[in-house]
Amino acid sequence: MLSVLACLLPMTGCMDDNVVSSATSGRCAVTAVALGGMHVRVNTVTASGNDTSYLTTLSGNYTPMQIDQHALRIYNRDSLPIGTIVSRVAFSSFSADGVLALRTLAGTDTLFSTSDSIDCSQPRTFVVYATDGTSKKEYTLTLNVHQQEGNEFTWGRTVAALPDLASLVKPKAVALDNGVLGVYGLQGSDPVLLKATTSEADEWTTVSLTGDVAGFEPRSVTEMGGRFYANGDAGLIMSADGLAWSAVAGGMPVVAASTDSLFAIQGGAFFSSADGTNWVRNAHETDGILPTSAYAAVCTPSTMYETYEDLLLTGTHEGDVVVWKRNLDRLNYNTYPWIYYTPTEENTLTLPLMTSTTLVPYDDKVLAFGLGAAGELETYISSDGGRTWKDEASGYTFPVVSAPADISAVSDTEGFLWIVCSGSGEVWRGRLNRMSWSEDDGAFERNVVQ
Repeated sequence: MLSVLACLLPMTGCMDDNVVSSATSGRCAVTAVALGGMHVRVNTVTASGNDTSYLTTLSGNYTPMQIDQHALRIYNRDSLPIGTIVSRVAFSSFSADGVLALRTLAGTDTLFSTSDSIDCSQPRTFVVYATDGTSKKEYTLTLNVHQQEGNEFTWGRTVAALPDLASLVKPKAVALDNGVLGVYGLQGSDPVLLKATTSEADEWTTVSLTGDVAGFEPRSVTEMGGRFYANGDAGLIMSADGLAWSAVAGGMPVVAASTDSLFAIQGGAFFSSADGTNWVRNAHETDGILPTSAYAAVCTPSTMYETYEDLLLTGTHEGDVVVWKRNLDRLNYNTYPWIYYTPTEENTLTLPLMTSTTLVPYDDKVLAFGLGAAGELETYISSDGGRTWKDEASGYTFPVVSAPADISAVSDTEGFLWIVCSGSGEVWRGRLNRMSWSEDDGAFERNVVQ
């Protein structure tokens, strides 16, 4: 080590202060690292539909470098964008207590300067020598680069033709506890629940529902407070396990649910209840245009406050789609009315009429799935709480499903979207690529390939 240090020390006089910060000391440590500007190759498509690419510059300020002094690792917690060129990387600063050297790919140590650019397409070793020649430390530097486009979906068909799903009428997909996916529906006139674990989504079991399930309406199934609620001939029915159902005294037909309340429409008014028995009338704007059929609802965390939720309800009224929203204060400090999203000439991005409409929360947005006039899967995306809706061409991509008779969709805690199709019996699973990126101590541990 002394011989190497003897070779390196004469060269330190012309180096930047950020390379050597201790003139004579037994200390040796990397103290700070910052990336310089980097080039990123971006792939795109021209107006004529041809593939092309261009180079852009990414500031290193957007990618802080972490130093793990115990493991002697230097890494970026947030991975660099796909296409980042890491074969020529410059650092805006690289501070150390001691003499800093870069180990070449040939295995020799050479004094490092921030004026140099180095190949970081593989992990690199930096060595810090104490200036008194007593010790050294070897750090491994790794630049993590995403290998997928974060906003692209990866889809797979887990089941091609499940007989019990193919014959199911009015399916309603739900995410159950412990990683179980469920689909309610009717086999003939008999209400059933199809179940599979999300990890083994090609193996399904069918279970018959029991209790007060005459006239069971599968698409009305919702969950609130750890219990399931639905509508049937007995009115509002409830189940603790999703299988055995009983009538709720004083219940109203449910159309939506939040974390702690059920919601109903009766007599041209909205009502809410914390237990399904005691109901309170809700204020709402614009009488006479409440939905009367084809209800679909979703509850999402509010962007206003942590204790607020946004409840979105769609349906049809005299053949037209109507959209309502209510802000909910879970602490009950404030009470807000239902608000109707009035169609206007300025808003050309309203939710279109579909059958089997399902609303799903995903990626801080609301997705609407349904079947178009020709029976094809249609999807729309709202980023503003249901006021405007864009089709998939302007955002995400979804699979082409095979002639579904009916569809439903649901999201799970692992970031997956599930689309179930009666008629064809297909089950599709997909998620945004960035939803699958895991962190190890806050750092994406992906190999760099350049």
